[in-house]
Amino acid sequence: MADEAATTPNAPAPGGDWTASLPPDLQPLVQTKGWKTPGDAISSYANLEKTVGLEKLPLPPKDASGNRDWSKWDGWNTLGRPESADKYDVADVQLPEGVQIDDAAKKGFFDHAHKIGLTNAQAKEIFGWYGNFAGESVGGMERLASEQAAAAEAGLKKEWGQAYDANLDLANRVVKQFGGEDLAKELEQTGFGRNANLVKALAKIGKAMAEDGELPDAKNAGSALSPGDAQAQINAMHGDEDMMKILLNKNHPEYAAMIAKRDRLYAMAYPEQAA
Repeated sequence: MADEAATTPNAPAPGGDWTASLPPDLQPLVQTKGWKTPGDAISSYANLEKTVGLEKLPLPPKDASGNRDWSKWDGWNTLGRPESADKYDVADVQLPEGVQIDDAAKKGFFDHAHKIGLTNAQAKEIFGWYGNFAGESVGGMERLASEQAAAAEAGLKKEWGQAYDANLDLANRVVKQFGGEDLAKELEQTGFGRNANLVKALAKIGKAMAEDGELPDAKNAGSALSPGDAQAQINAMHGDEDMMKILLNKNHPEYAAMIAKRDRLYAMAYPEQAA
């Protein structure tokens, strides 16, 4: 059998150091690379030769502090970045219904995308993600606004009872008289119905104005009372000696009218029982 060392190309020469015949300036390279045999050195050279001729991207130069200005690197364009920020194309990105991104916001996004080297595909991906995120945020705010409006309406209906429609009408009339239709529309869009305290305050102003004849078409605004106001009138009726004489005397000529008035007050004071 032939000597195994003689037939193995990577094996060092028998009894010697294969690097001994290398020039002194190459021996440190062998140690740095960790080449154990001539075959290791040849394999490394072969792999290096494969990269020769491949396209290379020079890095941006370092400044005095040793940092590179990547925003001005031409390599981004080679990797797929558009030539300029206005060359980004996201026209086919489908935004959620109701989501609109204005031109100024788009320009800001494209300028920054170009600065950090995004390709058009990367910019489209982020643009679409942001659109979906904005859609979810808008939807969440709309749901919250709707829930707040429903809660405010329920609270006012409970507090005002049968006077709800009349009081709401008074509040709207005050807004339109002093602010016009434009203010009424703005308040409606920004949550007028969600602010129960604001509605109640405007209704009180409207009621006072109606009683003084200063609010057109609202002369009958006080015909419906809130449960609290109706109960107050019932208490006043029961505390009035002359009224009680009528209520307790079926033969009194005003008995029927007084009973009817009290029944209307009870219906307004306890709307759930009247229903």
